[in-house]
Amino acid sequence: MRSGGGTAGIYVAGAAIRAGVVMAILLAGLACDRSGTESVDPRAKAGLLTGKLADDRGGPLSNVMVRVAGFTRGGVPVNKEFKVAGPAKEFSFEVPEGTYTAPEAVIDLEYNNRSYTLGLAPGNGEKEWPRARDSKAGLVRDFIFKISGALPEGLGSDVDPSGYYGSTAVFELGGEFGDVASFEITLKPDGPLIDGSEGKTLTFTRKIPWRRHEDHYLLDIPTGRYIATAKLLYGTRPKPLKIISYAIDPENPDAAPDRSALSAVVEFEMRKGRDGKLNLTRPSIVVFP
Repeated sequence: MRSGGGTAGIYVAGAAIRAGVVMAILLAGLACDRSGTESVDPRAKAGLLTGKLADDRGGPLSNVMVRVAGFTRGGVPVNKEFKVAGPAKEFSFEVPEGTYTAPEAVIDLEYNNRSYTLGLAPGNGEKEWPRARDSKAGLVRDFIFKISGALPEGLGSDVDPSGYYGSTAVFELGGEFGDVASFEITLKPDGPLIDGSEGKTLTFTRKIPWRRHEDHYLLDIPTGRYIATAKLLYGTRPKPLKIISYAIDPENPDAAPDRSALSAVVEFEMRKGRDGKLNLTRPSIVVFP
């Protein structure tokens, strides 16, 4: 699962595993030689799904849902969810006898009077399992609540939101700035971030003319609430710019703030998209002369 921002990118909260894809992975796994190069985790216990839970600072987690999907020996689909109320640093659940793809996990939490469901990252940068694993040998999967950083290699692109656990904002121009110009965008945390950490002030620089669409992205922003400011860089005398921030509402995509100031609040909300899935928004940050 990937979070958008990174969500976004990123493991997405609430992602469902399609049965056909799971079956293909499992059949491929069963066809493989189980004496391959995969190492057996010494913590594995027959018939159990176990693992560790932690935030990025090693603290315990609460309100976690661990999901596992697979098939029994007779080919019957298995989709199980296990709730970890916590606070907890580990979990252990019995699973039906069968073969399974890599478990996933999400965390439910409240932040600034809003509800969020965010995907957890696999521990130690572990990638997806190359083949299905047998519950007889035990299943082990650790999870970390990460709100920034690159996904393991091969799980996303490093030039767009899909490659990061952090959130994404989109930088746009609301007026004419000539053919060539440079901008500095600063995001200062407005209180603790969504994981309770203090956060740090972030600075991004962008130039026009745009060389590629990805240059509009401000990537891997640790999910939280920020105060944004912007400057037009004029040598040693930068000029403060007016700025607004808004998230496009699928129900009213043309709506946007009609006033500007020298600072704006940037927030990452969860909204249901047209596909019915909940994802973190990618707020637009727009600057004016």
